[in-house]
Amino acid sequence: MKRIVRLTESDLTRIVRRVINEQSAFNKMMGDQKKLLLAPGGQGLLAFNKIEKGMSGAGTEEEDVKKGVYMIQNVADYNTCLKKVKAQGYNTIMAYIATDMSWGDTYDETQAAPIANWGQQDNNPYLTSFEKHLKQFSSSEKIVY
Repeated sequence: MKRIVRLTESDLTRIVRRVINEQSAFNKMMGDQKKLLLAPGGQGLLAFNKIEKGMSGAGTEEEDVKKGVYMIQNVADYNTCLKKVKAQGYNTIMAYIATDMSWGDTYDETQAAPIANWGQQDNNPYLTSFEKHLKQFSSSEKIVY
């Protein structure tokens, strides 16, 4: 069943203005997001959020963590991500990530610090690639053997 709706010129004008205003507000919001991404270190915040999302829940989503790590493309991004990691109580991004990866007894999660033979038991290729990528920005990012 079709209905015919009659609109006055003022009704139509009001609807068009509302759509234009909503579109302007949306474009402004998206512009602010774009500015955040383009600002120095903006990608680092998104990287941390992606890493954190990958580590939350019942298990670790290694691919999400990987995407987050590889979102870090420069020192500003690295420093922004590291600042968020330090707020969680860890000294390096690798230490933060390793607490959630499956290392058995080779990592002391209560101290958030590497212990003897860390990394040798599982030889996790994810952590190896994370270390290689993050070392571009800081030599303190390493797997301690």
